[in-house]
Amino acid sequence: MEFDFATIFLAVLLAPMVIVSGLLALCGLVMVYSGRGQARDPQGKLSWGKRALTKLLHQRLPALRFASMEQQVDLFNQVMALTGWIKIGMGWALTAGSATLVALSLALFALASYHLAILLIVVGALLLLFIALTTLSLAVGALVGFQHGARLAGRARATLAPGVWVPRRGSDYRARWLDWVFGLATIALLAGCGFAMVAYPRFGLSSGALEGASTEPVFAFIALSEVASALVWFFAARGVASAPRAITSPYEGLANDAEDFMRSMYIGVVTQTCCSTSSWTAMAFGLALIFTGLFAGLPFSLLFVAVGMLGSLVASCVALFRGRLGGRRAGWPWSALPAGVPTPAAPYQG
Repeated sequence: MEFDFATIFLAVLLAPMVIVSGLLALCGLVMVYSGRGQARDPQGKLSWGKRALTKLLHQRLPALRFASMEQQVDLFNQVMALTGWIKIGMGWALTAGSATLVALSLALFALASYHLAILLIVVGALLLLFIALTTLSLAVGALVGFQHGARLAGRARATLAPGVWVPRRGSDYRARWLDWVFGLATIALLAGCGFAMVAYPRFGLSSGALEGASTEPVFAFIALSEVASALVWFFAARGVASAPRAITSPYEGLANDAEDFMRSMYIGVVTQTCCSTSSWTAMAFGLALIFTGLFAGLPFSLLFVAVGMLGSLVASCVALFRGRLGGRRAGWPWSALPAGVPTPAAPYQG
């Protein structure tokens, strides 16, 4: 390979992405190893993460103060085991996504045509793919881990009375109006991509090395990223809400509260990751619009950049809510939690 300017330029752009993706892949393997140990031995070493989860459990489950020490330990073990399976799913998903990015980056370095416009477009697409894969893969991996943990816990459900567990919906853990807002934002961004491909088929004179290049691949990739984020937003949350119960206890009130706690936390993670991905997608769309012409659409472009920055701020706030996003069973952080008393379930009669 001849090391001309284009080769060095591409290597400088791709090297940080390859390094970070490789480190994320290793972090994913560490998560898998840690999750396996936690799933097999929930009473293992009390790490910082376990202490934080234990503290949060006591905050979100007021009924725990009425339970005996044996019941608390049993519930703690089930929550820790389920969390371990979630970590395993997230770890494998993060490793697979990061390894895919490393492979794509190396393939681009070896095979790409060294036209500066093509390099800028493809590297920009890889940066957006990096953000989408590292965030959305965590949400999908957590869903797979949750459902697998729920299936493993299914054997214990035979000891519970019929009708104790009422199937959940996504609206139990996240306010419906949030779905409408995200859906309308997705439609607006997709419509903007369609409009841009028609109105600006080529990059304009002010775009430097991109001048004359087709805009269709750029806006099509941005639209695909937003579609992937929307699919995860709507289907991952519903997938975990409708999954079979994963935590069982002869005290139905306590078990149901713990189950709702785990599901609301997961849906909070889904909401945060999708907000982050869509925010970066909106900013990428705004920046792409800036280069389409002689800054004729600058106010429209900056609007999407500003919306993307606002979305990033919202995603940070969602993380602080700890899964309390206004659903019927989760509520908002400023709303009171029910201080229920664990009630023994009726014995299962077969």
